[in-house]
Amino acid sequence: MNEPEFHTMLTTLNVAVQSFRDVTLRHGHALAGHRNDGIEVQYVLAGTLRLTIPRQADRLCGQGTLLLLPPGLERVITPADGVDGDRIGPELRIAMGVLTARVSGTFDLLGSVSDPIVSVLPEPLLIQQICGLMIGEAAEPGQGSRALVDALMKVCIVMALRDAVGRAEGDAGLFGALRDPRLGKAIVAVIENPAAPHTVSSLASAASMSRSAFAREFAAKLAMTPMAFVARARLQQGADLLNGTRLPVKMIASNIGFASRSHFSRAFSAAYGADPSSFRRMSAAVAPFPSYSNAGDRS
Repeated sequence: MNEPEFHTMLTTLNVAVQSFRDVTLRHGHALAGHRNDGIEVQYVLAGTLRLTIPRQADRLCGQGTLLLLPPGLERVITPADGVDGDRIGPELRIAMGVLTARVSGTFDLLGSVSDPIVSVLPEPLLIQQICGLMIGEAAEPGQGSRALVDALMKVCIVMALRDAVGRAEGDAGLFGALRDPRLGKAIVAVIENPAAPHTVSSLASAASMSRSAFAREFAAKLAMTPMAFVARARLQQGADLLNGTRLPVKMIASNIGFASRSHFSRAFSAAYGADPSSFRRMSAAVAPFPSYSNAGDRS
């Protein structure tokens, strides 16, 4: 991934933590199942984690390893003996949580990704302190806890992505597409200016690819057409403007590249389940800081 594309991905990455806690697993105990509502993050505080995924070889993850598990991934997590046969201890202690991570507010970072991203992070003492602070804030949330936990988690995610970007992890989805320098240029062109008069041909030109090859590669990586990607980026920009400004809906529609208010309203209602005016009213009534789940579970 070229530095400009990587920079754009990171600066527009929005991380929202749904829950965060510490868990201790004794030998003979396991965490099993899967989640469909967000990315699962696991950071190994002590011991060695064994990650079992159907039809894949088990992975042993020692202290200091961060795992990002895509939504819906079936997995079993158990304590294991130490890496290279060295027994670290009878228990596995992990900091774990669930989060959303979206580029430009709408595109799931690990959407369409089937494999976990596994990174050994540098500065383990610093990361342990960050995890401890997040666990404490999640257990007893106060003013600003949501913003603080989200910001600290983004630090960890950025460090993991920086490590993974040079390796063959996360080849599918938006992250995988951004790793392709050709597709990355087209994606960033949309993210930076959704309202521009993008076409498949103009985006293919930005990627220095033929129209047919670009459309094929784009759909294979992101499971959507280039123009569907453009439409989603425009609608997200519209949602942001509805939330953050008092601009009339007609002006917002024009500013984000829709030919008419009615066209924008139909597309917005299909995507968000409410027309723009209703969405604006509902958003104003939503509490800004939902509560976290409690910390300290032991299995």
